[in-house]
Order: sequence, then structure tokens, then C-alpha cells
Amino acid sequence: MSGIAERHGPTARGTTRLEDIPVSQTPEASMADLHVVPAEQTTPARAEGPLMRELLGDTLRSARRRQERTLKDVAERAGVSMTYLSEIERGHKEASSEVISAITRSLGGELVDLLTEMTTRAVPARPTGVAMRAVA
Repeated sequence: MSGIAERHGPTARGTTRLEDIPVSQTPEASMADLHVVPAEQTTPARAEGPLMRELLGDTLRSARRRQERTLKDVAERAGVSMTYLSEIERGHKEASSEVISAITRSLGGELVDLLTEMTTRAVPARPTGVAMRAVA
């Protein structure tokens, strides 16, 4: 051993304290070492079409408005805050499956109803007889 740790020895638990490490062994950072990463490099590429959370939010909001119900009413029945429900409807928050289920039930539906409506909104009408093809 050399330096401060040799003179003072390890702590009672056998570890060396941070203040016992010589300065030459600690990493130094200066403002010159920091690099700014432009936003476009940190944002993942966006796929065509709406994000799942946006599609979900639009579908939930549409169902609520068709029923002429308020955010407050649906949020209370679902057990979530009005603010959180609003953020979900605007596509700003990713809701858990439990929350999505609670909101859907508070609107009088089931998850299959929600998924069906989301699919109808997301997929343009297809000619009769056109099915998905297997990908090799």
C-alpha cells in the first residue's frame, strides 16, 4: 500500500474511505469534458402513424364524449385522477393495463371493445378477402 491508505489503514469494516484515496486516483471532470448531445440524436425515430398511447387516448376520449360524460365522472369511477385521465386521453402518459381496464369499464366497455375500436381507427378499410400474409 502507499499514500494515505497505508498511513491510516482501512476502516473498521476493511474498506478504504473516499477521503483516503489519493487525488491522483479519482476521476476529474471539467466543463471541457462535458459534451452536449443534440436532441435529434437522443430521440428515437418515430414510426408512421399514431403512437399506441395517442391512439388509446383518442379512442377513450371519443367514447367518453359520445356518452356525454365528464372527465371527473369517468376518472372517479375508474379510480384515477382527472389530471391523469386527461393526460392519457391526450396521449401524454402510458397507462398500465390495469388503469386502461378500469377506464374502459368505467365507460361501460370491455378491453375487447376498446381494442376493436382502436383497430378500426388504426387500420384503413381493407378490400374483402385481403388478409395478413405470413412473413418468411
